[in-house]
Amino acid sequence: MKVLLFSHTFLPTIGGRELVVHHLADALDRLGHDVRVFGPAGWWQHRHNHFRYPVVRHPNLLRFPFRARGLSRRIRERQLGWHLQWEVARQGIDVVHAHTTYPTGYIATRVFSHLPVVLTPHGVDIDTIPQMGYGLRLDADLKPRIDQALERATAITAISEGIHTSLRSAGADDARIFDVPNGVDLVRFRGPPSSDVRGRLGLQPETKLIVTVGNFHPRKGHDLLIRAMRSISHAHPDARLVIVGRGTEGLAPLIGELGLRDKVILTGSVALPATFRCSAVPGNGGEDLLADILKSASVAVSAGISEGAEGLSLAVLEAMAAGVPLVATRITGNRDIVQSGQNGYLIEPSNVTALAESICTVLALEDEGRAMGSAGRALVAGRYSWEAVANQYLEVYEWARLRTVSSQPQRKGTAQRYGDSA
Repeated sequence: MKVLLFSHTFLPTIGGRELVVHHLADALDRLGHDVRVFGPAGWWQHRHNHFRYPVVRHPNLLRFPFRARGLSRRIRERQLGWHLQWEVARQGIDVVHAHTTYPTGYIATRVFSHLPVVLTPHGVDIDTIPQMGYGLRLDADLKPRIDQALERATAITAISEGIHTSLRSAGADDARIFDVPNGVDLVRFRGPPSSDVRGRLGLQPETKLIVTVGNFHPRKGHDLLIRAMRSISHAHPDARLVIVGRGTEGLAPLIGELGLRDKVILTGSVALPATFRCSAVPGNGGEDLLADILKSASVAVSAGISEGAEGLSLAVLEAMAAGVPLVATRITGNRDIVQSGQNGYLIEPSNVTALAESICTVLALEDEGRAMGSAGRALVAGRYSWEAVANQYLEVYEWARLRTVSSQPQRKGTAQRYGDSA
């Protein structure tokens, strides 16, 4: 099958969506399908970045961002739409898989009426947190575009129960929604760390690492976790919090205000491992710092503050693959995969006391923590491998292709809705 994964951003920009598109493309390629990633800008800037599969970048000649309004936004949409049509016609694509409702879902459903378009929201493009102004659907100019994408898409996938609920709330036809989770690279997070992470961070060998991974945004709850470190440090003076992600340097004033400069480490964004690419480009050689940090962790934390703060967190899946016990807030996405008392603990969102107590429990009961980590690794080894996820997407692609020639296709295989029987 010839599959085009349509995303307006891609590696080396690091985020959940970019990593999902990469791993899905890699898995489809390994399964023998003709797959390419299309849509990101940076045609010249990233010309030396090559992957196992083709990545078709475009020159953003007018340099209008999608967040621009009015005529600038429409010109940007038309520019990418024309390029998409040309690529699909040139390659004889069977299915376009758009990642995000806007801009890619809107553009793909606008320019194609007889080609299957599968649409995958990733969070901010479908979820909303009104009190924080979070979510593209809160934008009066973007909401009609997102509504149009949901109405016209041949099939829509939901990476979590919460995303499925948001899709229904947004008016998507439930008969066209399939639940396909994110996956995790099991090989990358298997085995011991390849480097001395504690030594690199200037820490003693006995230091216990509390790790959270995610680019900075208030919805992630980084500030709550930092506040929890005050009581955690009293109970476990040898514990350190390591925050990995782009933009987290903005947390430095809070860390200083609380007197935690020697207790919290901000790594910033870490470079991609060379194994993501298939050509020599400037980078970090064979090092995989993120994997080594997770493999060295005593506990991993996902502290999203409310419903809609996460879709299905790759960071949580990666921690589980590394065999790390979890402390996570009881929100959509986390609830789908964290089984409280088995592979970690679920706590109520925005509760600093409960967050600190659960982390202290994991740090104090090392044998229980190791058992939880093993349970998490066993859970993700099945359904959440990228090969398993890619096969579910292939079923959705085939369903979407059939739908273009049949008015009432039947669901089949493992790709199903939450609540459907296995």
